[in-house]
Amino acid sequence: MEQAMRENNFSIRQACEASLAEKIEHLAKENRELHDREDVRLVMDAKKPLQLDDYQVEEMREQLKQYLYLLKKLFDHDRRSEKIDLRKFLETSAGRHWESPGTMLLLVYGRNEKSSSTHHCWLSPVAIDLAQGLLESNQPIAVEACRDSSGFELTLARLIFQLLERNPGLIRQAQSFRDVMSLISRPPEGDGRISELRAALLRVINLHDSRVCLIVDRPELCSISCARFITIMLSLVKEATTELKIMLVVRSEIWDFEARADEIDTREIDQQRFRRERMDQTKARR
Repeated sequence: MEQAMRENNFSIRQACEASLAEKIEHLAKENRELHDREDVRLVMDAKKPLQLDDYQVEEMREQLKQYLYLLKKLFDHDRRSEKIDLRKFLETSAGRHWESPGTMLLLVYGRNEKSSSTHHCWLSPVAIDLAQGLLESNQPIAVEACRDSSGFELTLARLIFQLLERNPGLIRQAQSFRDVMSLISRPPEGDGRISELRAALLRVINLHDSRVCLIVDRPELCSISCARFITIMLSLVKEATTELKIMLVVRSEIWDFEARADEIDTREIDQQRFRRERMDQTKARR
């Protein structure tokens, strides 16, 4: 009888321990979900100081899909001119540099074939297709497709918000997030908000512990000079403490890198971290 009581007590203790473990796991799950909701709320709160009240990431991604569809339809149906897709690009030296480990800015630039009448760049499908693939993965990625006179401050703000929205848990590094909020909340001085937004973007990049990708299509259409745009992106490359990959796609008819390269500040940036690849479109081979 004593043996039966011991076995019964053991069974009761096991059942109690299992029930307690289940309750602890349930409470832990609720706590994680509470933290996750609070993270998302705080990230959404960053929209106001970033001046992105009406900005929706899901809407941006849908617009990106439509833009890629337009580009592919435009260039794939042109039988007179050379075509390039993401697979072909990744087989080029530029593509291999992009895929290789290490922080870098890759500037891909070139001219459309002379008979082309479109204002789009034949290299844009590569950047947008690459961005789409990364957006479908778990990798930290922010993308911007510039339009005529796109505001540079707006571009920086969108890149910041996309990285935070993609991984709201970043804000749990409390002091770093407070620093970011302080930077984006400062009133504009002198050169506007560019220096603060650049510093905030760098802080957000450095909160990551894995590769971060920034892809910007057509920065020559931005409201600041393309040379300055590239210089500011290079400053991120120089100061990033996590692996950072930046791709810029430029149409040379609008901004000629080779004619204006001396306008870019490349001090302390070696060729490994600033890769330039010229890719001009040619007539299709028959």
